[in-house]
Amino acid sequence: MSAPNLKRLLANSRLKPGHSVFEFNSPGLGQIIAAAGVDFIFLDMEHPGFGIADAKRTIPSFRAGNIPFMVRPPSNAYHHIARVMDVGADGLVMPMVGSGEEAAYIVSCMKYPSMGQRGVALNIAHDRYTLGDTAKGLAAANRRTGLAVLIETEDGIRNIDAIAATKGVDCPWIGHFDLSCSLGIPGQFDHPDFKKTSSRVKRAARKHDRRWAASQAHWKRPPHSIARATPCCVAQAMFGSTKKRLSRAFPQSERSAKVDPGPQPRLENQFGARNFLVERKHTVRSP
Repeated sequence: MSAPNLKRLLANSRLKPGHSVFEFNSPGLGQIIAAAGVDFIFLDMEHPGFGIADAKRTIPSFRAGNIPFMVRPPSNAYHHIARVMDVGADGLVMPMVGSGEEAAYIVSCMKYPSMGQRGVALNIAHDRYTLGDTAKGLAAANRRTGLAVLIETEDGIRNIDAIAATKGVDCPWIGHFDLSCSLGIPGQFDHPDFKKTSSRVKRAARKHDRRWAASQAHWKRPPHSIARATPCCVAQAMFGSTKKRLSRAFPQSERSAKVDPGPQPRLENQFGARNFLVERKHTVRSP
């Protein structure tokens, strides 16, 4: 079975519904999601606590469904990016991308020469443990792996044109919660400032012939109407959809709890982006 071509999928102009994996990683997950007609899976390592070993164990189930999958690493550090690709990810969703230089750095970490500087290890999970011509194998990996960059900060908005223009970036993705917080309007997705900044992402994507993406959570209209409006990707959080189903089944037992996560420590790297390898209290949310 050939490896899915995520880069080609992201370039497609039709609506591409995806499903994010934040909590549950059952061995049957890939086949379950594929049976629902979803185009891609998004495995999050930033928030739920999944580690590299969890990702490596989960990836065979995604492959069983023959559906491309993206992984969000915990940071933009080289070892996080390269290891995620080595264990078999078809592509990345990178958090807090703030500049064209940072986007180019990420591409260099995930792509093999001549497109990047990723270290070469062959006959392991990423190439499905198969032997073959080295040059052809590396070139094929570069052609099929995709990159979505989360635009979640004012820096990202300020530099969106340079980010979208970066060779190797396939999809600017509106990170709605963090972007709204960065703008000082947390969760206010109907606010004029949020709509204005979202429009800047969409315009930059169209200008550079990219497909923009966002979570369904920041729209109040259903996905079919979104599809008529413009091409994009939609990721539905598994935890949220399961919670809604349980709430409908047992409405009298529904509870709501608000937990203050407290101050969030952050480290800074050379690009001024957050390094997520810090202690954080557990939260679950859409990208």
